[in-house]
Amino acid sequence: DVYKRQTLISANWGGSNSFMTEAFGKYVEAKATDINRNHNRVIEFHNSGELLPLNQLVSMNIGSDPYTYMAYPAAGSFIDYLITTYGLGKVKAAYKTVDQKGKAGEDAWKNTFNHPLETLEKNWLTWLEEKFNEVSFQEKVRIGE
Repeated sequence: DVYKRQTLISANWGGSNSFMTEAFGKYVEAKATDINRNHNRVIEFHNSGELLPLNQLVSMNIGSDPYTYMAYPAAGSFIDYLITTYGLGKVKAAYKTVDQKGKAGEDAWKNTFNHPLETLEKNWLTWLEEKFNEVSFQEKVRIGE
């Protein structure tokens, strides 16, 4: 299937953490099936107050963590935002420098995208709000919920 093929392709870029590896699989799967699937799930999690902070999501071991159900679509949505905003080349550079727990990734985010992960997260959520024009989502992003 498309998801598994992309996971194998991104693995050829070298090692990264679970979040980054799964992100590419979910991104490509959505592009092949339902382009907004990941974004819609993230919006649902955010509007319900369930969405975990990105720094927790990027450091989890997707597949064995109890929040895997949330991490998969968040990873796919976030990587879509990064590719759309910064291009595949920058995302590939970050992919190669993020360690298994996302810790070296903090420097990777800032060094690659000129923003710390927290800023990228805020910009991603604002991008989703603008893309989907959800009033309740917009209000939650504005007040930082």
